[in-house]
Amino acid sequence: MVATSACNSGIFSNGRVLYNLALRKDTPTFLTKTSLSKVPINAILISSAFVSIGVIVNFFIPEKAFLFLANITITLTIFTWSVIVVVQMKHRHFLSKEEIANLKYPMPFYPYSNILIFIILAMSSVSL
Repeated sequence: MVATSACNSGIFSNGRVLYNLALRKDTPTFLTKTSLSKVPINAILISSAFVSIGVIVNFFIPEKAFLFLANITITLTIFTWSVIVVVQMKHRHFLSKEEIANLKYPMPFYPYSNILIFIILAMSSVSL
């Protein structure tokens, strides 16, 4: 029962995120369609479709499903954080010394911390 409730809340909150991104035109606009009670129906259906992929994988390879889906999630997370580090380094490269001095949230120990992050991410990838 707890897993069902968690899955339900995850689908609904993910649907709301997709809906809000679509309102900002960051995702396809068909995700802005709502039901009569203002529930973002298309966004929830898309979220449900992705959850269904997990159900299908679990049906065909139940002994490996969790590990398979967890590895996909971890790989995408590592990729996302790698892109964030690269973008931060590229952005900072183009800033003037004055702009760097006025950064509201400067990266501590830049660029060494970025290199350390890449090493940790690479080690995590290899360990997978």
